[in-house]
Amino acid sequence: MKVLLTTGFLLSSLGMAYADIAYTITMEEGGNGIQVEMVIPSKGEAVQLQIPNWAPGSYRLAENYKRIADVTAVRAGRSAEVVKKDNNTWEVSGGTQGDVRLRYKVASGPVTTRTHITGPANYLYVKDRLKEACTLNFKLPNEWRATCGLEEKNKGFVAPDYDTLADNPVTVGVFESDYYTYNGVKHEIAYYGGDVSTVDRKVVLEYCQKVTDAESRFWGGLPFKKYVWHFTILPSADGGWGLEHLSSTTMGIARGVGQGTVSVMAHEYFHAWNVKRIRSSVLGPFNYLELPKTGALWLLEGVTDYYADMLLYRYGIFDEAYFLRNIVSNTRTTRANAERMNVSPYDSSYRVGEAANGQGNSSGFGVNYYNTGWLVGLVLDIEIRTKTSGKKSLDDVMYALYEQCKNGKAGFQEGDIRKHLIAVGGPDMGQVYDEWVLKPGELPVESQLMKFGYEMKTTQEPYDDPGFQFFPGRTGTVTVSRDADELGLKRGDEILSVNGVAKASDPAEARNVMTSWQELMKAGATVEVEFQRGEEKFTKSITVKQAHRDVLTVEPLASSSSDVKNLRKSWSIPTG
Repeated sequence: MKVLLTTGFLLSSLGMAYADIAYTITMEEGGNGIQVEMVIPSKGEAVQLQIPNWAPGSYRLAENYKRIADVTAVRAGRSAEVVKKDNNTWEVSGGTQGDVRLRYKVASGPVTTRTHITGPANYLYVKDRLKEACTLNFKLPNEWRATCGLEEKNKGFVAPDYDTLADNPVTVGVFESDYYTYNGVKHEIAYYGGDVSTVDRKVVLEYCQKVTDAESRFWGGLPFKKYVWHFTILPSADGGWGLEHLSSTTMGIARGVGQGTVSVMAHEYFHAWNVKRIRSSVLGPFNYLELPKTGALWLLEGVTDYYADMLLYRYGIFDEAYFLRNIVSNTRTTRANAERMNVSPYDSSYRVGEAANGQGNSSGFGVNYYNTGWLVGLVLDIEIRTKTSGKKSLDDVMYALYEQCKNGKAGFQEGDIRKHLIAVGGPDMGQVYDEWVLKPGELPVESQLMKFGYEMKTTQEPYDDPGFQFFPGRTGTVTVSRDADELGLKRGDEILSVNGVAKASDPAEARNVMTSWQELMKAGATVEVEFQRGEEKFTKSITVKQAHRDVLTVEPLASSSSDVKNLRKSWSIPTG
């Protein structure tokens, strides 16, 4: 994404210089959505405006046009006709030279004292004028404020172009914030949703600082002048979700702030380099009406996931056991999907727009490019380190891509990843790339790990089997995770109680209650389990059996040579 333009963009076709395109958002507590006013410099020509049909980072069609209403315009003080040309396009008729003032409403539900606004879903843009500088201002109730990753100026925000404006979501209202500065760069943690009183903000702050330190050291500095963590608190013990932005991230974080939560933090922060600066050429500047086609999402998302976990280990935030568990979990998840034998990592990325009947999704076509890309990153990293006796690694490929794309340069072409792999690891890496990225099939995780002195093996362990599987959801409910025909249970049936021990009333306690249930369901025991399916409640008497299951583990081999142990150790040596 180019961020060099700071003044009006010269429209050569009109032979004139435009001033900034100004956005003003008006919000009132309890209001039903937001009102947006755009001031668009014009010399009298007709002006076409469009709303994005997808959001960068989320590769699915969003149909944002359905939320836009009451579009009106005034040109030089007089009402101007607005015609809707298609779902995503409105045209203001031509007329007298002067600013066009366009107003519209965005239906977003009731406005609360803590609100989060995303650019692509709310900001119309002037067609063919996305490179012009923009300003963003707010009319808010007393005591309210707004924060985002954009530069602040004149009590508002400024952006060098629409892409930058749209890629900086805003938290608005009366909300809690924490701050820290790293190497002169101010970071804000803004809590825009959830019950903030349930999370330990000091722990969140500590992990944000640790992630910033680790990844800044890895990359050799920060690529932005300020950064905002936009957080909503989830009522769960671990995990979360996130969407990356140019100098911020929007995340849901579990109030337990477990290792899974920190992994999501590390993933989203790493995106400030990989996706937002290192990017395929179609990922900025953007075509906001059509989903992009790039075969590199396995690298942009999956390898980001790999580095998030590996750097948490490398910089001592978590231990080796954490990293090895992630090797296991990503291997199991990837191999649970038979489509890996039919769809390559490249095609999973390139064909993402074909998923969900052409609506797209954020995980890939056929196979998931997150866990698959995690494994591709692992095997490529090991291959380079082995071929170069530890002198080079996948790090060097990432650094080369960053050098190619940083400071507003054009994104890379599809074949550039292969070229950088060859430059770093030697000519054989071309064939390796073709085999592991361009072709479907099993990734050689076991044989690659052996090069580092690790053994991946499958063993059997006994377990107590009630005849059905269950898991806790985000809302605290515990449900059957797959059909259990012998017991007449269906996926989604909710467990209400086991031997009279009722489900959790507090979502954060769901896992504790589930642990209590598991203690009751020991082999040989008969338990009374109450379920609910829709409006129906029913109880089943279930006898728990002992069964055996496969367990995948990764363990270091004590018999490894010193050279192999040194290669293994290279993963954990901090850089920078």
